[in-house]
Amino acid sequence: MRYFWGFIFLTVPIVGVAMFVYSYARTDGWLPPNVASIGDEIDFLFYFILAITGIVFILTELLLVYAMMTATGRNGGKSTYTHGSKPLEVTWTVLTAAILLFIAFYQVPTWARAKFYGQFKERHPDVKPTALVIASQFQWETRQALWDKEADKPGELNWKNPNFRDSFVMYNELHIPAGEPVLIYLTTRDVIHSFWVPSLRVKQDALPGSVIPVWFDAAKLKPEDFGPNKTKEIEWVCAELCGWGHYRMRAKVVVHATKQDYYEWLKRKSEEQLTSKPNQGI
Repeated sequence: MRYFWGFIFLTVPIVGVAMFVYSYARTDGWLPPNVASIGDEIDFLFYFILAITGIVFILTELLLVYAMMTATGRNGGKSTYTHGSKPLEVTWTVLTAAILLFIAFYQVPTWARAKFYGQFKERHPDVKPTALVIASQFQWETRQALWDKEADKPGELNWKNPNFRDSFVMYNELHIPAGEPVLIYLTTRDVIHSFWVPSLRVKQDALPGSVIPVWFDAAKLKPEDFGPNKTKEIEWVCAELCGWGHYRMRAKVVVHATKQDYYEWLKRKSEEQLTSKPNQGI
């Protein structure tokens, strides 16, 4: 009987590994196509940690099956109770702690590039915020500054108190230029949401009462990636279960092929905004 149950438990690592290999062999593998400059570093960390956990998973499953198939007892004999092996327990505890500490320190440079706002400002001191992104149940609202005709450039975004006199609003849509660092400010009107654009390798929770800077880029898009209108749409979703309508919070990041294309779009949107002459606030 122990061979039967051993075989049943052996199917777990076999089927698990087979499913992982099959999913990786399909188009795009486990991750969507990366178009961000930091994406290769993030992907490497993902696969590195996956390799460690995968090896440990397979080894523990094989040891479990081996114990099930080889452990035998005496018929009618008394059971022997034992605490186990203290040296073995110390070994695997220390080894696990060492692996976790190594991963924690190894990923610091990538984490700093992705999450430390001070480092972003040091690298890109002249980058101005592109948009204020406001999450709510169950949609995304984006505010972008109007085009400044006199200065012939995008206006300054008043992300602390935007209004229709200096910005325009869109829903479930964010426009950015390709190849440029993009800074947005993220907040929420109600519960916790999560700004997640997988292809840009960016994910940040939106917290009530907080306005959080988030930065990313679409630096790895190639000219052939854009359509006839010189744009490419990238899926953007909420990664936090935020209520019954969570599934509705699917949006898109529209990437323009060049900064000039983005500016032309911004000019058109600004003209539409000025023509409509709204008289309401945020």
